[in-house]
Amino acid sequence: MTWQEFEQRFSIQLNEQQKSAVQSVDGPVLLLAVPGSGKTTVITARTRFLIEEKKISSMSILVITFT
Repeated sequence: MTWQEFEQRFSIQLNEQQKSAVQSVDGPVLLLAVPGSGKTTVITARTRFLIEEKKISSMSILVITFT
């Protein structure tokens, strides 16, 4: 599936920095941004990308958020 198909299938629109965070698969990603900037969207899209596109087991993914 191409990135455009991924965005279309899951109805997401991300800017270039967000796309970079979602598509990063080598190690952890630290996401720091202001309120309302799309952090939750990036986190959920990255998790879905890792599971659906990279076939990484959900048991191997740890997502931590706090406010």
